[in-house]
Amino acid sequence: MRTRKIRSLADFIEVPEAELTNCVRSLRHWIDEQKMLRADAQANGRTFQPPQEFLWRQKAVNEKTPLQCTPTTPILELGLRFAAVAACMQMRIFALEDFSDIEASELAKVPNVGQSTVVKVREMLRSVGLDFRKPANAQRRAYDRAKAVRAGQKLANIDDQDHVVELDLKTVISGRLMSKGITTVGQLRRMTPRDLGMMFGTAGGQHVVAKLRESGLDFEPPPKQLDLWRYHLVPLEHLARPDDNQPIQELEPWLGAVASAAQRAGLATVGDLRRLAKRGPTRVRGIGEYGWRRLAEYFGVVTERPSIYGRERPNHR
Repeated sequence: MRTRKIRSLADFIEVPEAELTNCVRSLRHWIDEQKMLRADAQANGRTFQPPQEFLWRQKAVNEKTPLQCTPTTPILELGLRFAAVAACMQMRIFALEDFSDIEASELAKVPNVGQSTVVKVREMLRSVGLDFRKPANAQRRAYDRAKAVRAGQKLANIDDQDHVVELDLKTVISGRLMSKGITTVGQLRRMTPRDLGMMFGTAGGQHVVAKLRESGLDFEPPPKQLDLWRYHLVPLEHLARPDDNQPIQELEPWLGAVASAAQRAGLATVGDLRRLAKRGPTRVRGIGEYGWRRLAEYFGVVTERPSIYGRERPNHR
């Protein structure tokens, strides 16, 4: 086995062409491992000192180095792929002995965990005198899990000190959070709607918001619902309609540019716009025929004056 120390780009240049692909692949896995170690240290209040060099060990063909592990060896030190580690942590598996609480078939069904990972974990379990759970208890275990979910116990009693996996987030989402150093529920709650929306997009952001609300939590400080809508973290149908005393800009999710035009025209509250919509179409800069229709539909009013746009246009479609 040969060892190369990688400290700079110059060290990469010295790597032979035939070995460069494997070296870069190993570096990527090493970086993922360091991110996980950093996240784990931050979650436990420890200081993380990143290494100054990457040691790449080029193994000979068919060479295997036995892993020295104990039942309490952290999952981060078992040599598993980053995606597999994140998936296992989603199942509340944090050490080697935790694998003995599940069956091999359960682990094989987890996304990003292949059969080779199951075989590797089984070998490590047997090396310390353990093994996967016997299949006889599979039906009872599935029943207990389903019962807990129906009873709402899965997300109960979660506080800011708990790990993000306790929120039962999707594996890819919890893995990305941990790779960014966000490992606790408190750190997640302190994220701004903008940061959350940019990190996960519409579907992922809405999933995080839904899981937080299922657990009875919210962001800190609580954001305005308009901000949640702007960054696509809640769908429109989940927003509460503003009352007549609220500012007119709160109508932006439903009326868009019509609300902005009404505000420029001097209207201040939702009630002002409701009264204007009831009176019927008038000359307001920025609100055309379609805008007046949207106002009438939103407020559910019948206008008191005829349209200023003349006869109804025929529908040629």
